[in-house]
Parts: sequence; structure tokens; C-alpha cells
Amino acid sequence: MRIDQRFGAQHVSQFRDGADESHAWSLVSILSGLIFCLLHPGVNRNLDVSGYGAHASSIVTDIAKPRVRPGQVLIKIGAAGVCHSDLHLMEEDLGFTGQFTLGHENAGWIAELGESVDGFKEGDAVAVYGPWGCGHCHACQQSMENYCENHASLRGFGGGLGFDGDMAEYMLVPSARFIVSLASLDPKKAAPLTDAALTPYHAIKRALPLLHSDSTVVIFGLGGLGHMAVQLMRILSPVRIIAGDIDPVKLEHARSLGADETVNTRDSAAAAEQILKLTGPRGAGLVLDCTGVQPTIDLGAKLLGATAPGRSLG
Repeated sequence: MRIDQRFGAQHVSQFRDGADESHAWSLVSILSGLIFCLLHPGVNRNLDVSGYGAHASSIVTDIAKPRVRPGQVLIKIGAAGVCHSDLHLMEEDLGFTGQFTLGHENAGWIAELGESVDGFKEGDAVAVYGPWGCGHCHACQQSMENYCENHASLRGFGGGLGFDGDMAEYMLVPSARFIVSLASLDPKKAAPLTDAALTPYHAIKRALPLLHSDSTVVIFGLGGLGHMAVQLMRILSPVRIIAGDIDPVKLEHARSLGADETVNTRDSAAAAEQILKLTGPRGAGLVLDCTGVQPTIDLGAKLLGATAPGRSLG
């Protein structure tokens, strides 16, 4: 499989941290390519990533600017977020075929509008919604394109996920329904929100009808998703928030963002005892697991109240 960073001037790809030395070299390759593109903003270049796993490699190449067709929108990329999922795409064979540019955390400015697109104008600052569905099935009609019933018949799941993403100077979006106006918000600050904030928001929004001022929400994993989850939860509901992580620095940060209590979860049994003392017999009204690893999933299951929902976001 070849993951090709295309679309004009700034392309990049990623990998996943953790397993061995090859991961570190993958990250170095990505960052060096990004730096090169940033230092040459007027050149129509991209970082081309070939292969996956230990055999992944990257080179900077020149690619033609995408042509806009009716209904499509061309985005001049202002910022491209690097996500853990990109590491999986680069290191594992996830079934995508052909070549495509990585990057699914996208924001920038409208460079060109296709015929029949209204409600936007060139120069507008916009964010790009990540999951692209068919637009016609029951799930898509409910604005839940991440659950599109026809994904199997599509080439991919969205920009950077089978289709060309944002690690380039330009990104072609197939429909205006995938872009959201940023008004005065800087795309450089907004790009990560399209994943790191949207993921916990999706889970929180669906759980809000079940929460009230007496509810306790437990959030595990205070990294990219988790620290966003704390802030969103604080804004959207008057619940008590308990934040859990194994890193004392992240726990302190969660308190500064609005967590009412913090718990070190390195010792799962001790953490469960401490949290249940705080929740009492009612248990947690909602557990948001932003790590997706078995220890926190098991811990969360012990904390949920009898009628409470659980959400694994890792």
C-alpha cells in the first residue's frame, strides 16, 4: 500500500508513537517534510509517503493543484492537525487502496467554489468535517455521516482516510455540507478541533439528556481528546467532573480546565475505591474513556451507575 501526500504545496504523513525505533524515524520524516514545506510556501509541493509499517518512507514532490467541479470546494489549508490515527494509517494496512494524502484535522480558507455552491464565498475561513458519507442514507440524513450505511461502497471514510486530506497546500472537499464557517476564528487554532474536540463532543452531546446537576461524569485519559472533553463537559452541563490519568501534570491541567476532582489511575483498584467514595452508591452518570485501553475500560465499567451510559473514545 502507498499513502501518497498530494495536493499542492504542503503534504505530510504520520505514524504512531510507542512500539519501537521505527516509529521515531517515521515522526522525524513527517516533521522534516512539514518544515520543508513551511520554508517554501510558494512552491506547489507535497510530502509523499510510500509503504506502511517499518518500510514506510517519504519524499517531497510537486503535485498539480486540484481542479474544482460543480458542488465541490477547494480549501487553501491554514493548518493540518497530526492525529494518532495517521500513525495507524502509515504503519498498518487498514484496507485502503490507491494513493491519498493524509490529514483529517482540517481548516483553512476557501480558495475556489464549484458551480451551485452557495452560502460561502472565496476567502471565508472554514473547518472541514472529517467523516464523509454518501449523504443519502438514513444515518447521513441525520447528519451522522460517520455511521454512513454505504461506507463499504465508498473509497474511504473522509479526507485523509482514503480520500486526499489536508497535508498539502490545497484540499478538495466533495461537498459544501462538509465545511463549517469559522467566522473570526483562526484556522490554525481551529484545525485540531475537527477531531480532538468533535470526538468527545459527539459522545457528550448524545449523553446530555441523561445528565443533570446531581450527576457525576468521569473522564479517563487527559491527552488530546480528554482535555477537550473536560472543557466541553464544563461548558455544556452543571455536572461534577472527575478526571483520571496516570500523569500528575495532566491531572493538574485538568483541574485548571474545570475538573472538580482528579484521580491518579495507575492503581486501578485504588482509583475505583477513591472514585466510588466520591460518587456514592449512585455511581457515575457517564464515563468517557479517552484512552481505549483495557484497564480503563474495565475501571469505567466498575464506576457506571445502573442506568448510566459509557463511551469509549480512544
